[in-house]
Amino acid sequence: MAGALANEGDAAVTGSTFTKNSSGEYGGAIYAYDDDESFAVTGSGFYQNTASEDGGGIDNEDYYTTFTGGAFTGNTAEYGGGIYNYDDLTVAVTDGVIDGNTATSGGGGIYNYDDGTVTLTTTSVVSNHPDNCEPVNTISGCAD
Repeated sequence: MAGALANEGDAAVTGSTFTKNSSGEYGGAIYAYDDDESFAVTGSGFYQNTASEDGGGIDNEDYYTTFTGGAFTGNTAEYGGGIYNYDDLTVAVTDGVIDGNTATSGGGGIYNYDDGTVTLTTTSVVSNHPDNCEPVNTISGCAD
């Protein structure tokens, strides 16, 4: 679990680069898991990370996770090549780029599982494979 960082609690990451990390399960770069806490990532990049299951860049299982001014590019997972958002949890991405990520089963850019909430503000989600966001029409501002 977690190729680079496993977070269980309130935390913040600023100005970091996560490149070519790998996880045999969740979160190629980061696995954020504690549904009562929050996690903030600012000005950080996620490049070419791999998870065998969920979240090539990050697997969010935290209560509330924010990304500001970052990029997810070239990440790979079964679900959520760039970002995997679990259950009824929340991810907010502002001023970000989610581009060129791959998921073998769905959600090349973002996979939003079972009533999760993903908010995109001035964020580009493009050229992900096999799709940008899944399930379709669950993420406002994300078109396939």
